[in-house]
Amino acid sequence: MAISYASNSQGSRKYKAILASLCATLVVVLFPSAVQAETAWRYWSYWTATDGTWQLAMTGAADVEAVDGSVQGWRYITAGLEIGEEFAPRSDANFEAICGDTPKSETTARVAVVVDFGDASDYSEGVTIPEIISECVVVDSGSPSTLLLPDVVDLREEAGLICGVNGLPASGCGEEVEITTDEPTLISAPVENETSSNIFESPMFLIGLAIILALGAFFGLRKRN
Repeated sequence: MAISYASNSQGSRKYKAILASLCATLVVVLFPSAVQAETAWRYWSYWTATDGTWQLAMTGAADVEAVDGSVQGWRYITAGLEIGEEFAPRSDANFEAICGDTPKSETTARVAVVVDFGDASDYSEGVTIPEIISECVVVDSGSPSTLLLPDVVDLREEAGLICGVNGLPASGCGEEVEITTDEPTLISAPVENETSSNIFESPMFLIGLAIILALGAFFGLRKRN
């Protein structure tokens, strides 16, 4: 009896281990990550526009010449290494709408300047977000674009970096923060259109199938043992 009991106990532990392993696998497959963290920075991003479309500038304003008819923008953001168009200034890059009433000159450049102060969530302290500024700035042709922003707003600078615009943020400069998301993501087959209803591509079918296969493998092993 003692030998039989020991054998059954070992088998039971083996079955439980197999079942726990299968459950853990299902959790990893169906819920790959409940919380994700990403390093990000809060700073004033610099943008230029081409044919009315905002593009993140690959250089600083000091390396961009003021050209008549151009549009430049600054927006305070919280972003990681990848910066898409969703971080661009939230105002049309429309030169005519901003500078259309400013007379043209042979020796000067008219530049449409847009300043977007971002969202309250971009600041560590509670702030009231000012309205987006859109103004036409006139400087000598070929001047560095660093001359544009001081003509529109008050700047706080450190080591050549724009740290604050009109007092926002009140302190800090390009501080590092962490962005987290806490919503698990289910793996599901892509749906070509909303009208299709193929049950074999639905998330619930895939989850149910995975559970059935896992239980089938578990009871099959138990029967053989």
